[in-house]
Amino acid sequence: MTDSNSNIVFESGKINEDGSITGAANDFDQSVFEPHYNLITSSAQVQIYETIMANTDDEVTFTLLRSAYYLKDNRLTPKGFNKDKSNLPNDVAVKGQAANDADFNQGSDEITYRFPVSVAGELEISVSLNYQTISHGFLQDLYDDSGQVDQVDDFKAMYDAQSLKHEVMVSTQSTVISDGGGVSPAMSAIIMLLL
Repeated sequence: MTDSNSNIVFESGKINEDGSITGAANDFDQSVFEPHYNLITSSAQVQIYETIMANTDDEVTFTLLRSAYYLKDNRLTPKGFNKDKSNLPNDVAVKGQAANDADFNQGSDEITYRFPVSVAGELEISVSLNYQTISHGFLQDLYDDSGQVDQVDDFKAMYDAQSLKHEVMVSTQSTVISDGGGVSPAMSAIIMLLL
């Protein structure tokens, strides 16, 4: 969200040049991850649609061969997906807090952003759904073998050389009016993935 002078008033989920996401816990500490959100009240909260695997010690892992189960799977479900998210085979079931999110299903999710705004006047809201083929947290885990495994070093050199670290899937903009009274105008971002 920006004010009429293009100053940032609020930002959640900024993708940095190296592919990391500002506020994404997992990008800087691979033992934790962002939960699924219905309500975002801080720039430190970022809605990330992803799978997070756990090993047999209940620790986050990025290595498929060490994976025992999912801690989180809030990838957007396709249209036509079973409306009853609690009655699905384990290999396609929604995992984590998204399983209890009533409006998370069949290709869409609704997220509410609520935060203090002290700026009066027009505010420009921009929302985008971005896609990354590889998460920054996964890369940091992989890079632990840098300097020891030639293939990791080669991959790191290729990844660092590319400029495209994410792809914008869909975006929208809207303008709201703030009275500067400290409460943000009511706004929800509805993200729909058309399949």
